[in-house]
Amino acid sequence: MSHKFLLACLLVLVTSACSDSNHNNNNEPQYSAQVRRTEYGIPHITAQDWKGLGYGFGYAYAQDNFCVTMRQVVFGTGRSAELMGEAEGDVQSDLLFRYLNGDKESFKKNFMDELPQFALDVADGFTRGMNRYLEETGVENLPEGQWGCRNAPWVYAFDDVDYWMFLRRIALWGSSDQSIFRRALLSVTGPSAGALTAAPTASQLQDAAVALESATAALRSTERGSNGLALGRDATKDGRGLLLGNPHQPWFGDGAWYEAQLTIPGVYDVAGAALHGTPLLGIGLNKDVAWTHTVSYANRFSLYELKLNPDNPMQYDYDGQWRDIGQERVEVLAKQPDGTLATRALCFLPRTTVPSST
Repeated sequence: MSHKFLLACLLVLVTSACSDSNHNNNNEPQYSAQVRRTEYGIPHITAQDWKGLGYGFGYAYAQDNFCVTMRQVVFGTGRSAELMGEAEGDVQSDLLFRYLNGDKESFKKNFMDELPQFALDVADGFTRGMNRYLEETGVENLPEGQWGCRNAPWVYAFDDVDYWMFLRRIALWGSSDQSIFRRALLSVTGPSAGALTAAPTASQLQDAAVALESATAALRSTERGSNGLALGRDATKDGRGLLLGNPHQPWFGDGAWYEAQLTIPGVYDVAGAALHGTPLLGIGLNKDVAWTHTVSYANRFSLYELKLNPDNPMQYDYDGQWRDIGQERVEVLAKQPDGTLATRALCFLPRTTVPSST
């Protein structure tokens, strides 16, 4: 591609930069960003604040991958079975995230209200940018195919709380949403009183040890990994540091990378890649440093065995006192073949009731 043709592409995109001035009334904040795309379609977003940066990034990202993240928002909010049906959705995943997140009001209070303002702003802008793309494009014109969602009944204009629930799901990929522990959380039925009075047999202990060893081996599998290679000035021809980042993420889908440059003049200027649908770059470079990441075998879980009351398996010992193990019933909706909605429920046990005097 010639330099003149590339410059023409840039100029056209600059003049059609994103602005939300036509999509808000006078009482709502304005969002503005400049979006340029270089020769291979890489978006470069410039804005004057975090909301504008997220807005431009969300709009540009949606142009390329709207359906990928839209699908994950549905799962992150615990509505996959409700909107997709039980065959395409996942009732167990919905129950887990409804339990972890609670309803939207409690999620906002317990999670979002603890976040720094710039994070709330960039995520709010990203949400609005994706929604503007949906509004302009229409569900009937969205992409088709494996990663598409044209005319899908689960597409909707989501809000920033929905979006943060999706981001939290990404954050939990390596912990509570890791398959081994997700299955454990969802399969607990609780102990029986009789089972507590008998000591475990040698066979039972051996089975438990084998299961734990298998779980550890799965987490530390050599089949998972990536490459990061850093060279100091003494190892390069031009005497400057060099970093090779080769994270082994998939090429397509929600686990893939999306390349961009994000700039707030004088505040933030990073080129690199973000996991699909996330509003800031996870690996990349600025004018001073470059960074990448790879697999870590650090411990992410701490498992504790509670001493249960042999007369009441719903109590555990805490400093010589029996405390009650609470139960929380979680419900989600599931669309049936005839279009009606059925309720699916599960009782979770991990919560405890702490005495008011503590």
